[in-house]
Amino acid sequence: MLPLNDILTTQLAACNYSFTARSIVKEFESINQVFGGIKSGEMTVEDGLDILEKNNTNRVLWTVILNLAKIMEIVFWCSLSSVFATACGASGAIIALNPLAGYASVIANATLSLITMMKAISCFNEFTPFDADRAQSVREKNLPGFFQPAATGEAVKGSVATGEYVSIYPPLPATAAHPSS
Repeated sequence: MLPLNDILTTQLAACNYSFTARSIVKEFESINQVFGGIKSGEMTVEDGLDILEKNNTNRVLWTVILNLAKIMEIVFWCSLSSVFATACGASGAIIALNPLAGYASVIANATLSLITMMKAISCFNEFTPFDADRAQSVREKNLPGFFQPAATGEAVKGSVATGEYVSIYPPLPATAAHPSS
């Protein structure tokens, strides 16, 4: 028979994996829709950037929520550690009545206090940094320009009519006169 802790850990891991996989797929589908809309001309680059910024804000908000939950966990372990430390000091009075039970109580409370302090300290390493969110945001903001639709003939004609010249071709290098002329 499996211990209850292992069963709960397995179930929680399965739950988190499916939630994470589902959210990742949903986010990338949203990004693909934005890029497809920009490429087909259904939306402007600015609209696409607004949608991508909203996705980034959601990721940052989720990171903040996870970090707040981690802070609450640290507060829990620190308060539990202080309870055990106080019980350790208070159980010193038991030593006068029954030395064996008193010392056992002091050692047990001190051990529990140290264990909970170690758990609180280990929580500091589990904070989620914002670096990955910033890097993903920069990568996403650089992509919509790649998916812009090419200039159409009407856009070029309209710009020529207004006196502006917009070439859809790259500039040609300056060359000397052709030798056959």
